[in-house]
Amino acid sequence: WDLGLKMETEQDEKDELKAGECQAIFVGTGTSTGTPQINCLIGLKHDLHECVCHKAVEGDPCENKNNRLNPSILLRYRISNSTSTKYVLFDCCKTFREAAVRWFRRYRVPHINAVLLSHGHADATLGIDDLRMVINKKNGPLSVYLSEQTYKTVNSVFPYLVNSPPTYHGHMANIHPEERKRQLLPPEKASAWVAKIDWRIMSRPNVDDPFVPVNVQGLQITPFPVYHGKEYLSLGFMLGESNDKFVYISDISSPGIPEKVFAMLESVAIQFLIVDAISEQGAITHQSIDDAVQLARKLRPVRTILTGISHRIDHDDMNHKLAELKSEEDLDVQLAYDGLVVDLKAASICLTKHADFNIYDSFIVSR
Repeated sequence: WDLGLKMETEQDEKDELKAGECQAIFVGTGTSTGTPQINCLIGLKHDLHECVCHKAVEGDPCENKNNRLNPSILLRYRISNSTSTKYVLFDCCKTFREAAVRWFRRYRVPHINAVLLSHGHADATLGIDDLRMVINKKNGPLSVYLSEQTYKTVNSVFPYLVNSPPTYHGHMANIHPEERKRQLLPPEKASAWVAKIDWRIMSRPNVDDPFVPVNVQGLQITPFPVYHGKEYLSLGFMLGESNDKFVYISDISSPGIPEKVFAMLESVAIQFLIVDAISEQGAITHQSIDDAVQLARKLRPVRTILTGISHRIDHDDMNHKLAELKSEEDLDVQLAYDGLVVDLKAASICLTKHADFNIYDSFIVSR
């Protein structure tokens, strides 16, 4: 059976997509430590029969499906009435520089147009300093969309990158900006060569947040909260104006979907569900592969692709097991791998009408 997933070859590479085309490139599919893990390679871990770390260093890392960087995807797409390809990154991980070196050149990514951050942990944010290397200065500051919680973390870790008050989008646009400016005072303007970033807050997050889509470079993106541990909330993202949704959840524990969020996801038709699945055992802050399969059974997406995979999982062995779900239950579930490209339709995840929005007008009212 054909998943419709492929690794592009050099012959497939191109500078521009055709109008209406969209692709999701998996620039990282591992955990916060990545695979191989350092402790496994230098002898500090002795149960090496339970991991694939030594297998992960064999050959070209770009061709080794067990070699995994921190979880992140890049959407590249061209809206039907646009003259250029857009590039939107989901999370800017510790391994962002390495991911960019591996995949941006192969897939001809010339710059980044916008970034979305799911949460404030190191494996989602510590690559932010390197964004200065992928900003097209002709386009002005790079827009980074995030929650208020993550903004506070970034402000603490990268004070030199927070040079002006944030703007508010989605349901956060209804909150009086002067109140927020008093709470989130920016540091003095940096003088060094650093990324120029336009911080855009679109969530708190809170389990009671309304589901309000935000226009990100013509993409209609609805952030929603999920649990990443017992009390910590991370953001998942739902893309699409039509009923063929693309849902990306990079970090989620079990049980991790609030009742209100589950009802929302259950009410729509999902084309692609990209979801965290760390291992067969799971972890305190990440759901197991079986948890992810159970979620797929409930939501019935057309395709489910698992990411955030630990060093204990062999790509080919696990995908062989998961393939049985297709024949037994008509459930299409497979592991992702770094460099995987999934073809989407830009029309299904973009706004039907698109223009270049003013930075203060790029929010959409609630449905």
